[in-house]
Amino acid sequence: MAKKKSFWSSEKIMSTSAVVISILTLAVFIYQTNLIRKEQHTAVFPYLELGHSGIQTDFYRFTLENKGIGPAIITDVKLHYEKKEVEERLAVFISKKRDSVKYAFNYDDIYINRFITAGEEITLISPDTLSKKASSFFEKILLDENLDLEITYESIYGDSWKISKLSTGAQRLD
Repeated sequence: MAKKKSFWSSEKIMSTSAVVISILTLAVFIYQTNLIRKEQHTAVFPYLELGHSGIQTDFYRFTLENKGIGPAIITDVKLHYEKKEVEERLAVFISKKRDSVKYAFNYDDIYINRFITAGEEITLISPDTLSKKASSFFEKILLDENLDLEITYESIYGDSWKISKLSTGAQRLD
């Protein structure tokens, strides 16, 4: 009687094993690539915050700070007063307020495509002179709940966030 030849020869087992190992290696490679991509995005994560310092002192300042670990690129800036969009910059809006001629102030502008490096702090508005009256004037305007400054920014990879003076933190945009 003739011996029946087995379907699984040593060559078929070796070639099937090689194909399975190659497919598993490809899956691991794809997984690692995704991890590296996520790590790259996290390594350049910007986090902007608007803040007030020196409230009720002679040294009041309204600031924008990048507390993240990557640069932020400004993509949009909007100013709202009493829930309506104002078509002027913050410094111009303040200069039109009553009594603003009494108090000179320093300002730094934020505009589309402005690059804010990690750790950078920008003083948006501060009185030119150190006085409690000047600080109180600017505090009153900038702490007003009817005034909101909204800034949209992105990382160098195009991930976007939005912050505003009235919000508690950055909101990720999709």
